[in-house]
Amino acid sequence: IFASFVFISYIVNIFYYDGKIVDIFEIVRYLLSGYLILILLYMNKYYEILLKGFVTGVIVSILFGFLEPNNLSVDIASFSIPQIFNPNVLGVVAGFSVFFMVMLEIYKHSIKNLFIILILIALSVFTFSKAAWLIVFCGLISYVLVLFTSNNFRKRYFILFLISVIFLLWYFGFIYHVIDVIMWKLRATSFESSAIDGGTFSARLGLILSGIYMFLDNPFFGIGISNFEHYHYQNESLLGDSFFADDNPNSAFVYILAGAGIFPFILWCLIVLYSI
Repeated sequence: IFASFVFISYIVNIFYYDGKIVDIFEIVRYLLSGYLILILLYMNKYYEILLKGFVTGVIVSILFGFLEPNNLSVDIASFSIPQIFNPNVLGVVAGFSVFFMVMLEIYKHSIKNLFIILILIALSVFTFSKAAWLIVFCGLISYVLVLFTSNNFRKRYFILFLISVIFLLWYFGFIYHVIDVIMWKLRATSFESSAIDGGTFSARLGLILSGIYMFLDNPFFGIGISNFEHYHYQNESLLGDSFFADDNPNSAFVYILAGAGIFPFILWCLIVLYSI
C-alpha cells in the first residue's frame, strides 16, 4: 500500500517535472529500510539466518568503504586515519545493525553476537559521523542492558572485561584521542554558524524546513519521488543563510512527507510504530 501511494505520487508529478524510470527505485530505499526488514524477517522462520546475512553484508560494505575511502583522511595527533565512504549512510546502517544483533541476543545469548557487535563498533569509529556514533552507542547500551537481564550471563566476568578495556584505553592514551575527536566533531557542527559559513546544524535545519515547505505546497501528492533537489533550489530565497545544496533532507520522514504527501507519510509512521 505504501509503495502504491508513492507510485501514484510519482505518476501525478510527471506532469510537473521530468520523470525518469530510475526514480521509481527510490521507493525501494524505504522498502528495504531497517524497520521493514525487521517486520519481514520476524515473520519468517529463517529470520536469524537472514538477519545475520544482512549484517554480514553491512560489514562487507563498510570494509569496502574503508579500503576505498574517497574522503580526506582525518588527522588526529600524529595519526592520519582514513574516513569510510559514505560515512553517514554506512555509519547509520552499522548502528541499526547493532540493534539487530541486540534483538537476536534477546532471544538467544551467543558469544558470536558480541563478536559481530564489536566489529560493527570498531568499523563505525572510522565513519567520523556523529549520527553513527550516537546510534552505535545507544545500541551498545541496549546490548549491555540485555546482557544484565539475562540469567545465563556471567555478569562478573563482563564487568571485569569492561574495566580492563577502559584501563587499557586510558593507559595507552586512546581516551584522550577519543575526547579530542568528539570535541572536533562538535566544533564542526557549528551550532552558531549559518550553512553558508559551514555550519552543519544550520544546513540540516534548512533542508528539513525546505521539505516542510514542499509538503505545504503539495500536501496530498507531494512533489514526487526524487524531485527534492529540483524543488529545493526554488526555496533558496526562503531559506536564506540556511540554504545548503543537497538532494534529500537528511530525514526519511521529511523526505517521504515532501516527496509523496500526507498519506504515505501516515502509513510510514504506522509502519515504524508497528515495528517498535
